[in-house]
Amino acid sequence: MYSPADVALRVAGFALGPKAGLVATAVVCLLQAPLYPEGGWFGAIMHFIASAALVAASSIICSRNRTKRGAHVAMAAGAVAMIAVMTPANLLLIPVFHGLPRSAVVSVIWWIAAFNVLKVSLNVAIAALHPRHPEVNRLLTHNRYLLAHYHHCPS
Repeated sequence: MYSPADVALRVAGFALGPKAGLVATAVVCLLQAPLYPEGGWFGAIMHFIASAALVAASSIICSRNRTKRGAHVAMAAGAVAMIAVMTPANLLLIPVFHGLPRSAVVSVIWWIAAFNVLKVSLNVAIAALHPRHPEVNRLLTHNRYLLAHYHHCPS
């Protein structure tokens, strides 16, 4: 299932740091299970694994290299981390939660990986637009709490 929530989570990780980004990821995923029952807890767990990999990798790299180039490297690294984590996660967890034989998952893993590439590419492309969005800039520059904890990494 595609969720644009990763865009906001990546922005939270870049703006407020890795810990805040991971907390935001946990909150979103805890709300996801009861609000979107078609995915259930399995969907929430898989979303947390995927988003945590993306947010952690990108925001850690961004916090260490706060340049535009650093932001681009961070977004690419987050995308690679998400894909690298989700391939084995799908291989391990789909058989457990859905009772499918592992061979069935292996036979479609390229399609699952392609979906993850498409999903993360879309999320990174949308997130790259955030500095150009006036509402995001206004929120980050006029909120004293956010400004005090702001770890902005340009993107």
